[in-house]
Amino acid sequence: MRADGASAFRPAAFDIVVANLSAPLLRERRHEILCSLRAGGLLVLSGFLTGDLPQLRAAYAGAGRATEMRDDPSHEE
Repeated sequence: MRADGASAFRPAAFDIVVANLSAPLLRERRHEILCSLRAGGLLVLSGFLTGDLPQLRAAYAGAGRATEMRDDPSHEE
């Protein structure tokens, strides 16, 4: 199955983007996911295994946005 993902939306259309996908899809669709997010917006990635976190950090680290990645959903500030 092929999907068009976010291609139907204008760039920087969203204040918040939630991508609940497997790690391979999060890496494959990185550009598309990031392009749909406005500058200063919030990106939430989920749906991947904890062991995938280092690879996803590396993939999204050069996104030109401030990032905070947690592997503990109960973490509070």
